[in-house]
Amino acid sequence: MKDAPWGAIAFNHPETLAKGESTVIELILSLRKSIAEVTKDVVEAGRREGRSVQVTNVMEARLSGTAFEIAPITSERQAVTASEDTRWAWEIRPTETGTHRLHLTLTGLVFVDGEREPKTITSFRTSLTVRVGWRDRLSGFVGDNWQWLWATLLAPLGVWLWRTRIAPRRSGAP
Repeated sequence: MKDAPWGAIAFNHPETLAKGESTVIELILSLRKSIAEVTKDVVEAGRREGRSVQVTNVMEARLSGTAFEIAPITSERQAVTASEDTRWAWEIRPTETGTHRLHLTLTGLVFVDGEREPKTITSFRTSLTVRVGWRDRLSGFVGDNWQWLWATLLAPLGVWLWRTRIAPRRSGAP
C-alpha cells in the first residue's frame, strides 16, 4: 500500500454511557478535506478524534466490543471516491456495567496481481473506552442480586425491627 493515497478520518465516541442507553458512533473518511474539516462534519455526540490513513478504493469499517449490542446503520464495506465523503455509522448499547472497550477498525481492500480475492490491509485501528457510571453499577447489582439482598439484609433487619420496636409496643412493655 505504499502508493495508496492518504485521506482524513474522524469519528466520535462516548466516554460514559448508562447500561441500556444507546448512542451512535459515526466514522467519516474524506480524500479532499483536512482532519479538522472532517472532524467538524461529525454530528453525533461524544468526543471527536481525527487521523490520517491510507485509503484504497474499497474500505471496510468495523466496530466490535464484547459488552455491547452493536448494530451497523450503514454497510461496513463501501467504495471510496474523491468526489464525496464516505460515512459509516453504528448504534451501540452497553449490556454490562464497568469499563469496556470498543474496537474500531478501518481496513483497505486491495486486489493483488489482478486476482479477484481481496487482500486486507489494516490502515487504522483503535480502542475506545466507555465507562458505565457507578449508579448503573449499583442498580445493576441490586437488580441482579435482589433475592440475595432480601434474604441476607432486609429480612433480618425486618425481624430485628419487629422484635425491638413493634412487638414490645403491642405487648404493652415500655
